[in-house]
Amino acid sequence: MKLSLVLLLLTGAMPVTREVYLMGTRSVLTAYASTRDAGQSQLETYIRILEETESDLSVWRTDTPLSRLNETPVGRPFQLSPPIFKLLEDGVFWWKETERAFDPGIGRLLDSRGFYGKPPAVTSTKPVFGMQHFVLDPERQRVFRDADIWIDSGAFGKGEALDRVRRQAEIDGADPWLIDLGGQVMVYGHPPEKPFWTIDVAHPQKRDVAVLTLELRSGSLSTTSNSEQPGHVLDPRTGLPVEFTGSVVVWHDRGLVADILSTALFVMGPENGIRWANARGIAACFLVPDGNRLEFRSTERFRTLFNVSSN
Repeated sequence: MKLSLVLLLLTGAMPVTREVYLMGTRSVLTAYASTRDAGQSQLETYIRILEETESDLSVWRTDTPLSRLNETPVGRPFQLSPPIFKLLEDGVFWWKETERAFDPGIGRLLDSRGFYGKPPAVTSTKPVFGMQHFVLDPERQRVFRDADIWIDSGAFGKGEALDRVRRQAEIDGADPWLIDLGGQVMVYGHPPEKPFWTIDVAHPQKRDVAVLTLELRSGSLSTTSNSEQPGHVLDPRTGLPVEFTGSVVVWHDRGLVADILSTALFVMGPENGIRWANARGIAACFLVPDGNRLEFRSTERFRTLFNVSSN
């Protein structure tokens, strides 16, 4: 009898898995629970939280708070719930901290390039974008735009959703789980047979080829690359597609921060990104194509957390 099966029998824990399509991607949720019914109930709770987050943050639907904010007349205050207002405050913080490498205020730019499923707009005027055009009123939890710009949640929505799930798990004292939102993973606790979850990181240009195997004990791993849609990551500082052909994986205890920083560091590129991340103790690893080779460039914090091995 295999050791993992023995441990499952001794602990009474069994893996329960659900696959759903949420937040624009195929999502896989796994929990270890005492019974299948308990595991299914736990995962249903988490799916509902993910759905609620999508209802708050999606800009592909017209009925969400962010979509209504984007359509509010310029200069008119828009009331937000405290959690979403705090999320925008975090966005402004990281927009400043990354020196605009992260900028969720690029919705109009994305739209002009056809990223919302419509043909690229043909116009002689350059779209206005940037978080500098959002004005926050913390006292009243309101925000207004001083220009006709849109916010886009693509670089922070998944991370916020995962953080909401973890907060609920901490309240419940939940059984161990892993959630994979396609490019971003978060774990809580660990499986019964080992003190970590094994996470494979794909080649930046070959999504079905794993090149890194990481032992994830807590927090979230977020990966950004151009493999799915070449040129889909734009540099908010120039308005142009990022030319880097590799990928970057970031670990952080908070899913939101991992999500934000994987995008920001991808925009910065390996040299500037490693320098910026090392200066702030961020755990990040760039996968840099070099001819037929793949070079791994990681920060000190990343090397401390993970024993990086190539497959």
